[in-house]
Amino acid sequence: MDHIDFILNYARQSVILLSVQNWIFIVITAFLMTFLMVYLAGKKYIRKTQAVAWILFVTYLSFVFISTVYARNDAGVYQYRLQPFWSYREVFWAGRMDLLVENFLNVLLLLPVGILFPALSRKIKFRHTVALAAVISYIIEFSQLFLRRGLFELVDDPFHNVLGAGIGYLIFLFFNKRMCEQ
Repeated sequence: MDHIDFILNYARQSVILLSVQNWIFIVITAFLMTFLMVYLAGKKYIRKTQAVAWILFVTYLSFVFISTVYARNDAGVYQYRLQPFWSYREVFWAGRMDLLVENFLNVLLLLPVGILFPALSRKIKFRHTVALAAVISYIIEFSQLFLRRGLFELVDDPFHNVLGAGIGYLIFLFFNKRMCEQ
C-alpha cells in the first residue's frame, strides 16, 4: 500500500498541483497545435491521423517539460548523480523501494512518446524513437541541473526514459499491425 500512496502523492504533486500558469501554457500549446494541424490537414499537407498525433505529441511534451523542470522549485544547489544505476544499488543495499517506484515512473514518463512519435510519419523507426527519447531525456536532465530544479542523473533516468519510449514503440507496432489487418 505504501507504493500506491507514493505513486498517488507523486502524481498529485507533479501533475495535479501544477500552477495555473503552467496549465494555461499547456492549454495554449494544445490550442495552437490544434489550430495549426486543422489547417495543415485541411490543406491535405498531412493526414488527419498525423494531425491528431502531432497535437497529442507536442501537448504531451509541453506537459512533460513543465512537470519535470519548470514546475519545480529552485533547490539553490546543483544536484547530480554520475554513478550509473546508483538507484538500483540503493534499492538492493539500502532497501529504498521508493527509488524502484521512481524508476518505474520514469519508464512510464516517455512511454507515450514511443507511441505518438512513430504515428507522425511512416518513416520513423525504432532507432529514431529511442534516439529522440534520449535527446528529450537529456534535455530534461541538463535543464534540471542548470536551473537547479531536480537531480541530474547521467544514466538512470535517461535509461528508464529510453526504455519506456522503446516499449511505447512496440505497443505502437502491435496496435498498428492489428489495425492494418482489419
